Amino acid sequence: MEEIDRIQYVKIADSFVKVNKTISFRGHGEAKLYISPINDKTHSFFYEKNVNKFFIKKKDILTYLRDAKYEYTNQEMGYRAGNISENYKDYFFKSEQLKEEEEIILEDGPIKSKGRYYIRGSNEIWFFLREIFIPIISYFQIVKYSYKNENVIRFIPFIDYNYDKRKFIAEKSINQKDKNLSYLNQESEKRDAIKQKKYRDKLLDEFGRCIVTTISIEPLLQACHIKPHRYCKKKEEFDSFNGIILTPTFHKLFDSGLMSFNKSKLIFSSHILGLRQESIIKKSIVSYNNYSFEESRQNYINWHFKNIFKFPN
Repeated sequence: MEEIDRIQYVKIADSFVKVNKTISFRGHGEAKLYISPINDKTHSFFYEKNVNKFFIKKKDILTYLRDAKYEYTNQEMGYRAGNISENYKDYFFKSEQLKEEEEIILEDGPIKSKGRYYIRGSNEIWFFLREIFIPIISYFQIVKYSYKNENVIRFIPFIDYNYDKRKFIAEKSINQKDKNLSYLNQESEKRDAIKQKKYRDKLLDEFGRCIVTTISIEPLLQACHIKPHRYCKKKEEFDSFNGIILTPTFHKLFDSGLMSFNKSKLIFSSHILGLRQESIIKKSIVSYNNYSFEESRQNYINWHFKNIFKFPN
């Protein structure tokens, strides 16, 4: 299949999901999914040249659920339904029973409403996706391909854990009527901020520059955890070997699993970024020369490559 175009980072909002609505959501929800403001690009994506098929792959759903397991287990955002982890095994089992490709039936293409484009599915796989999705941190890549003289559109779900969860913690403390929890969270954040500054200072002393772009302007440099906090043992959280220095764009790519290192080779998740965006990014890093990591840091890098990097499908 040859890629024609793609719509990136279509967020799965609370209003779209059926079961896993967060405690901060106040509405009832709906079956339509917001795509974008009304514009020529979205219109041509769905309408120019007939689209013969919309589909999602079983392996993409299984990958999504594996990535979502952390939030299903820890429930950092807090959910109206209470303990959502009880449904995880059932969702995974049902996903394993799906066909390798499941066709998505959309109702009459994109819906125009109040200056926005929405889509609405009308078959079982669409309803199932609404059931398993976790809002706020879930997204679709919607990719248009040319295949055997036809145009087809593939939906690729994925998780991005880079969100501000503080407002959800605050909501949980209010709902649990526990005033002390809010205070303890504030104190914990202060302690972590001090540790984070020491951690960054140590990494700046060691690297002095972004290891990808070689930029050395300090305000543009960020301390990046290799193994994210949510997976760390206590001793790993601010271990300087569990860190590198990156500029904000590459920090975001790395945290999102769209970039990693295979040993010292820099690699990107082209099936999510798209070949065009990957090419643009690579043009900005012509100075990168395979970075040689010492053993202790390489162990963290290997963990990121195996557990966070989104392998092309």
